[in-house]
Amino acid sequence: IGGTGALAEGTGIGGTGILAQGTGIGGTGSLAGRDGERLGIVGRITGFGSIWVNGLEVEYDRNIPVERYDTEIDASGLAEGQVVEVVAVNDNGVMRAEDIGIRYEVIGPIQSLSQDGKELEVLGQRVILVSDTVLPGSWPEGAASSSIVRVSGFRDSRGSILASRVEFGSADDPAHLIGRVGTTAGSLTVSGLPVQMPGGADSLRSGDIIRVSGSTGNGIFEASSVKPYSADLFATRVDRYLVQAMIVSRGGGGSINLGGMPFKVKGAGDTRATGMMNDRPMLFMGTAARGGHFRLQRTAPSPSLRRSSPSPGSIDLPGPERRMQRSPSIPTSRPGRTQDGFGGYLGR
Repeated sequence: IGGTGALAEGTGIGGTGILAQGTGIGGTGSLAGRDGERLGIVGRITGFGSIWVNGLEVEYDRNIPVERYDTEIDASGLAEGQVVEVVAVNDNGVMRAEDIGIRYEVIGPIQSLSQDGKELEVLGQRVILVSDTVLPGSWPEGAASSSIVRVSGFRDSRGSILASRVEFGSADDPAHLIGRVGTTAGSLTVSGLPVQMPGGADSLRSGDIIRVSGSTGNGIFEASSVKPYSADLFATRVDRYLVQAMIVSRGGGGSINLGGMPFKVKGAGDTRATGMMNDRPMLFMGTAARGGHFRLQRTAPSPSLRRSSPSPGSIDLPGPERRMQRSPSIPTSRPGRTQDGFGGYLGR
């Protein structure tokens, strides 16, 4: 992206360096990936065939282990609406996954549920069900108080989670939370929730993004595992990031912060980004730099998951799931096809 750093209200991204509020990125091939390039992808699963994430189709071996909060499951545990963290390699224009992890923003018992079933509280976190949240088929009737749920989604500037998927968990699931470190009355908090940290957590600083797992009892979250996020985000080196996130604030030096991500996007603070906050996630392409900064190359709107009032009446989906409203069918296709989002990245 060129030097203006402006967030325009256009309908695409041209060659001016403007970040547009359009409907996707075209297939000019100006950022066509090179063979062997390793991509770090964070985003919501929107389809199968392989998996579709951020407008790209990523092939994976059916025997690939999938990480889920410090355990491994098989690929059959992947589902529409889950947010995943994927390391993929460009193999002559086809993205092939090396590692896949399911990213849950929060896992825990339901503490409260609104009468209309569209908002809930889990581990002190406000979860908002938006127009295309994927829900269990028995929602909200089966969502009794203390039911364990796993929530995938995106943090907004108020700290709320816009849910892309809510699924029922089990009593064996650990309490789990991704959030920003803070302090209250001298005690460490994660997204406002007091957390009793294990030894070795003294290096945590206010503002750090961390992933904690553990157990709850008597209103206390006792963490057994703490994993700080760094600007590397993945355990292995990646050449480029394709990240789905929400703009949560504008920082100093002309930067914007991404919700739930350890990135400050440089060169976008003197923009009309306010209108993009508290609306829906965006797609960000770039590379990581020192100090948690993100060298932005391109951006596009997410094709859906917009904050809005659900249409009356859910519909049944194939399998034990429901949506808040009817939406286009899930695409399946041959490798190399692309959807809205970063589909044009491959230059097809």
